[in-house]
Amino acid sequence: MNKMKVIFSRKGFDSSYGGFPSIILPDGQMISFPIPEADPECKGIDAKDLKYIINNACTNLDNIIDKKLNSAKKINIPKYKETKNRKGMNGDSGRENGRAEFHYDPQIQEIYNTDNKKLIQYATFGQSGAAAGHLVNNFISPDGLKNNPALFLFFGLFQETKWEDEKKEKLIPYGKPFHAIWGYLIATGAINISSHIDFNNKKTDEKDIKKINEIIKNYQCLDFLKEKDKDVVTNSIKKHPHFINRYSYGNNSKQNNFKNIVFWGKRFGTFNFNEKTKKYLCLSDIDNSNNLTDWLIPNFITKMTYNNTSITKSRENPKNIIDKKLKIKAASKGQEFVIKECSTENELIDWLRKLKIDVQKVNWLKEVNWLKERWGIR
Repeated sequence: MNKMKVIFSRKGFDSSYGGFPSIILPDGQMISFPIPEADPECKGIDAKDLKYIINNACTNLDNIIDKKLNSAKKINIPKYKETKNRKGMNGDSGRENGRAEFHYDPQIQEIYNTDNKKLIQYATFGQSGAAAGHLVNNFISPDGLKNNPALFLFFGLFQETKWEDEKKEKLIPYGKPFHAIWGYLIATGAINISSHIDFNNKKTDEKDIKKINEIIKNYQCLDFLKEKDKDVVTNSIKKHPHFINRYSYGNNSKQNNFKNIVFWGKRFGTFNFNEKTKKYLCLSDIDNSNNLTDWLIPNFITKMTYNNTSITKSRENPKNIIDKKLKIKAASKGQEFVIKECSTENELIDWLRKLKIDVQKVNWLKEVNWLKERWGIR
């Protein structure tokens, strides 16, 4: 039986896209800032429309970055910075409204409103071009997910913050920035949107989403327990930037094999960063290095795409194994790091249990049995 795929997936602000770290609030809540939409031909989401809950009150990305961090003018949008004079959220972004827009993906953070009511039933995550091709080459594809789900562990650049004073109006970043895992999605289905649209004969949103819905209606997915679930997934895809900008993501007349994939799943969430979870969520070796890509990964990982050479070389020196972790030089580029091989799958499952994936939303014993079945473990 094939094993479930596990992927470290790079998402959120970094030194190039955005220009500064996402934040960890004083209570441990991790807020990943979606990267700015660099292409002016693509539609993003305005910062005021991205909602978050902080201190039991609803706020938005515009308020967090501009008011609480006072960092709006620091936002870096690299692709069009010189030619379009894109200065940031409040500057000339190369758009008609003069504001930066954001690529909200993966869509897993707007989970609850102030009444603790779940807003997202199926989370979505998009990938296109070479990164999508890399996933497909590792059998993380619409066909591959029908019987074998994939677990995306989203990581990004973060920095801890503290409140300036008791008013809790301003946040002060402190300490070293570091790479950390901030969220996850167990993807049980996917669709390559580029395979189902005609780049030479553009259709309206309504016509294209109708075709997408027909494909999903016939898709065999582990999470489709009821027929209405398929309509919920279709509605989630309709709001995703990889569907909204589908005609800008490649051209079938020139690239017949172009991939623009949207993944979905109903098991997803974000993590809380504290003294207990820090050793599982933090990837950068912040105690011994100032280099973000000096990682400490679980020692049971023996092969991982883009990082195989580093892992093999590190194992040659016993000093690189620290508290059941292996010190490696992680690849500075690449979005999707697929774990190809583990010493034992039981260690991987135990590590996931320590991350408490979905523990608040599903029966964990049932989840473990489900994972064991998919991994073929007895």
